[in-house]
Parts: sequence; structure tokens; C-alpha cells
Amino acid sequence: MDCKMAGELEDMIRNSLESRFCKQCLEGAASSQLCLRLPAICTAAVCCDTAPEKEPTEDMRVPEDVERSIEAALREGNLEKAISALESFETAEGSPQSQSEHAFRLDDLRPIMTGHPLALHRCPVVELQDARVATAMVALGVKRHRDFPMESRVLIEALVKYGQTQRNLESWRESDCVQSVKITGSDDGPCEECRKLLDRSWGLDDAPELPNPKCTTRGGCRCCLVVDRLVLDGRFPEP
Repeated sequence: MDCKMAGELEDMIRNSLESRFCKQCLEGAASSQLCLRLPAICTAAVCCDTAPEKEPTEDMRVPEDVERSIEAALREGNLEKAISALESFETAEGSPQSQSEHAFRLDDLRPIMTGHPLALHRCPVVELQDARVATAMVALGVKRHRDFPMESRVLIEALVKYGQTQRNLESWRESDCVQSVKITGSDDGPCEECRKLLDRSWGLDDAPELPNPKCTTRGGCRCCLVVDRLVLDGRFPEP
């Protein structure tokens, strides 16, 4: 069924999707009649297919030798090896990660390391590869944005935006709940090129790539892709 539901419930489902809750968690909430308590679920639970982004703390800073091993594996294109090196350190520190976390990390790194963002198509190959590795290190929580010079952060932000958008699209396809998406601009106003993409609905396979390669905003495109219309096929109970 085409879903235009009463505001609060639809907003909670929409928020859960935009937090990348997987199909299994969404269907679990519906089948167990938890849909009416989605506000509590969304704030208290972590999806089985995702985990919060990590910011390295001083107590859990990765040693230089482990950091070098992770970077070397990323430069080889061996994502499994890079993640395993980090997980070995985490296990030794008493923080072993689950299989789902391993898979989530792998899915996060793939678009960053192998995607071809149109916004960066003029970036020199060596510079782009360095940015890919830096972004992957940030995504894994091994490095922080501020660990890199300002000129590198622009490329990192572009790759982060590209990776997040690709992962969200993938999750929304798998959810079978999202009919269309839309683009929202930054709070201080999008550029003229990005304005052309606003106020429209896009199918998941037709959505424009972000960051927008035509964006003229200083510091890079800050537009985001969000859920526009849901189709729930009666899987959620009526309030």
C-alpha cells in the first residue's frame, strides 16, 4: 500500500530508515507489534546491521604499528586485512567486535575505496588514492578529520558524503519500504546548481549522485539525500 500515515508514526519509521535500520529490524518491530513504540526503539536500540560511528579516544588510540598495518592493507586494496588488523587490536584490548560489525565496516569501506565520485573525477590519481586511504582510516575510527591538513579534509568530506549516500541507497533498497527520496540543501542555502535538484522526488535508481559534481559551494557540496515517500505493504499495524 502507498503509505501516507499519521505524522508521528510515519516520522518514526522514516527516522529509523534514515538511521539505516535494516529490513530485519524493521520487520521485527512490525511483527512483534513494537511499531507503536518506535520512538523508544529508535533512541534505545542499535540496528543489527549498523553501529554508531566511532571516534577514537585517548585510551583506545591505535598504536602506530597497528595503524601502519591498517594503512598498508588499505593501500593494497585488501579491506578484509585492514579490518582484521583493527579487530585484532580491539580484541586484545577487551573490545571484540561482532560479525555484523565486521560486515558493516566492510560495506562502509567499499564505496570509499572503490567508488568513482563524479565530484572528484579531476582529482589526480595519487591524490585521490591518498584521500581514499585517509577516509577509510577515519571511517574505521583509527584517525580523525583533524589529523589531516585542511586541503585533505575537503576530499575526505566528499568521499564520506559519497560513501554515506551509496550505503543509504543500498539500505533503502534492501528495506523494500522506500518508494522515493529527495535532496535537502544546507541550512545556509545551497548553490544555484544544487537548487535545481530540490523540490523533486527521485526513485532510488534515479537519485542524483552526492556530492553534486556541479556544486559551487565553497568547501564542497553539503546536500543530503533523505527518504521522501514510504511504501509499507501493510507490514506495520494500524495505531
